[in-house]
Amino acid sequence: MLLWLIGRMWMEPGLLGLQPFHRPGVSPSMSITNASAIQSALQQIQALAGQAAGKSSPVVDNGTVGSFAGALQDSIRRINQLQTTSDTRRDAFLAGDPGLALNDVMVDMQKASVAFQMGVQVRNRLVSAYKDVMNMQI
Repeated sequence: MLLWLIGRMWMEPGLLGLQPFHRPGVSPSMSITNASAIQSALQQIQALAGQAAGKSSPVVDNGTVGSFAGALQDSIRRINQLQTTSDTRRDAFLAGDPGLALNDVMVDMQKASVAFQMGVQVRNRLVSAYKDVMNMQI
């Protein structure tokens, strides 16, 4: 969901009231030079992601904005929870639980599969970005 929101904001910067970072006459690749503008945009994205998730704001107990590592850990926990739920419901269905329908079990299994595939893709992108940064010459 967060990746979709970021993608939409990248493609349509005016969406959700955000202003584009580029100035007329300056190419977009050269326009993001102000660190405070980048930090402000990051905070707006995190606030919107928190609102989309049903939270009032992505603020942790010490008053700082939630970190990327924390969001990544939460995503891994959600993927694990989906896998665990899927396995539990599958085992209950195979044991003959009359309260479970095959379609519900299959939907849970697909949710877990899609979440895992998304996690693998995020990992691949992070590894690729890390390699790119490490190969940069100073």
